[in-house]
Amino acid sequence: MPYVGTEDETLECSFRSLEFVNATFIVEGNKFPIPKISKTTRMGLQLTVGKGAFPGRGLGKCLQGKVEASMVKNKRDHFGLRLKPDARQRKKEIEKKQERRRVRLSGE
Repeated sequence: MPYVGTEDETLECSFRSLEFVNATFIVEGNKFPIPKISKTTRMGLQLTVGKGAFPGRGLGKCLQGKVEASMVKNKRDHFGLRLKPDARQRKKEIEKKQERRRVRLSGE
């Protein structure tokens, strides 16, 4: 895989938590497309740094807050995000799932 360089005029920030990765098919002999950061993203980063944000620090008034991105949990039940179901509710949910599977497998 060839080395992908960056433009010198781009703003370098270590607190970026989102990266875009694209796979592009390039015919042999053609030039490599140069990846560029969008004007909107560049403007947002300049404003964030201009307001006093520091790499590795939070974005709160006193530089508090999370620095790393939160992990997304896979929620497979039909309960609300904060509801803690009791044993009866869990059993009822399992029975519903089993019934849906039976219907799907029987082809009805």
